[in-house]
Amino acid sequence: MSPSHALDLSRSVWRTGQTAKVSDLFFAVPMVRGEPVLGVTASGSDEITVQIQRAANTLTQGAYYDLSSASVQDVQTPSAAPEVISLRRVGGRVRILRIDKYATAKNSAQSYSSNELQVASLAVLEYVDNQLIQGNAFIGNAIQGLSAMCAAYSRAGTITDPDIAAREIIAAVMCRGESGAGDGIDCFFAGRSMVRTLMSTAAGQRGTSGWRRDARTGRLVYHYQGLPVYRVDNTDSETGKLWGANLSSCGLNIVHAYGSSDSFGLVAEETPVTSATGAREVTVHGAFALVAWEQTAIFEVNGITLAT
Repeated sequence: MSPSHALDLSRSVWRTGQTAKVSDLFFAVPMVRGEPVLGVTASGSDEITVQIQRAANTLTQGAYYDLSSASVQDVQTPSAAPEVISLRRVGGRVRILRIDKYATAKNSAQSYSSNELQVASLAVLEYVDNQLIQGNAFIGNAIQGLSAMCAAYSRAGTITDPDIAAREIIAAVMCRGESGAGDGIDCFFAGRSMVRTLMSTAAGQRGTSGWRRDARTGRLVYHYQGLPVYRVDNTDSETGKLWGANLSSCGLNIVHAYGSSDSFGLVAEETPVTSATGAREVTVHGAFALVAWEQTAIFEVNGITLAT
């Protein structure tokens, strides 16, 4: 029997190397597929729109009735007008020699085109991953990141003590949840410096805090008071940021228009080459938006003093 760490280099095996990486956020936040809407004038060249059908915010409640009454209170269907959401287009293009398609085995380590597509896919994912935290939809064509969303929803505060900040977030995150009974916080998001700071606190070293296998992502993740702390790429300087979120179908989701959740919303499609050459042109692309279906599903605390 081969050891579990043995590799077969005749198969397609890609090692990212250098600084290319995708954070825990992409593996943790649920992805929702939205069908693109045609003919919506709000769509620009840099974005597309999808239509989401959501439940109504209020329901007509039932009422008492007695045996002498032949009527029962009518309850309206819990639906609202379809909601249109703008998704930002993100993509990368690679050119591959046509001869590689015929001269090498598909999806093998000898296939240069397979490696090129993997590199392109990782490059697009890395950019989207960065935008999901740092993006500001009000500047240029960026995806609205988590910090910009919290600011827009007035779901942010400033606290210097990390333990107090974490408690504030835990208390503030609450939404209707999938069962309707109400759901609280599912996780924290934090940069490298903020994770180190949480690990140095008294609460972060006792009780249910510590490293364990995360049920949602299957990864080894640090837990603060039993809650997983998913690492993200954000710019930590003298003060830190900590986010908390609910990840149910009523909480924080990533909406995508192409591909599937297995492909992280990416699809690779061959595009026409304008001149007769021996090259193929393939575009790896997707369209994404970060959405909190209920504003109370997220909260941010900034200004936290980081551990040295």
